[in-house]
Amino acid sequence: SPRANALWALGFVPQFAFLDLAIVAAQLPPIAAPAPTGYVHVPLSAVSADELAGLRNRAFAAVPNAPPVTAAQIARAQATAVAGSAAVRGPGGELVAFVLVARSDDRLPPALMIDEVGVEAAHRGQRLADGLVVPVGAAAVADGRAWVRAVIASTNLASLRLHQRLGFSEVRRRWVFARARSDDRFSAT
Repeated sequence: SPRANALWALGFVPQFAFLDLAIVAAQLPPIAAPAPTGYVHVPLSAVSADELAGLRNRAFAAVPNAPPVTAAQIARAQATAVAGSAAVRGPGGELVAFVLVARSDDRLPPALMIDEVGVEAAHRGQRLADGLVVPVGAAAVADGRAWVRAVIASTNLASLRLHQRLGFSEVRRRWVFARARSDDRFSAT
């Protein structure tokens, strides 16, 4: 694109991309298997902001462009979360997974937006995230929205695999550029 070419000419290089993904809500596949024994789905409203912030920060610790969040930031997200937002408690009652869902009215067609989905590292590989994301399709249909969307950083490989496995397709890619470290053409010397 002309914008990308201009940034390259100024010594900027792409760092990562935000991928806009979407699926027709009714096309989300059924959950292949129930949650493992001892895991229980709970409404997101039944989880404290402190507990959810702790899980979110642990779940996203390895994602380079996902800075830690505070309990206050999570509380604001919980306050605007809509149907489809949920969490999972593990066999010991600990919070192990979550999905935050919001309405996306700024884009056409209106959709439910998966804001974040995270799973505690020790509980990954059990399809807990599948069990949280799939019901968002039914929530979207019930809310009169035909689409479910998500914006995923290209550095978040686990989330990309999840969404691709469930049938989401890329509809747009937006690159984030930064000045190349070896380029000192603009330094004040």
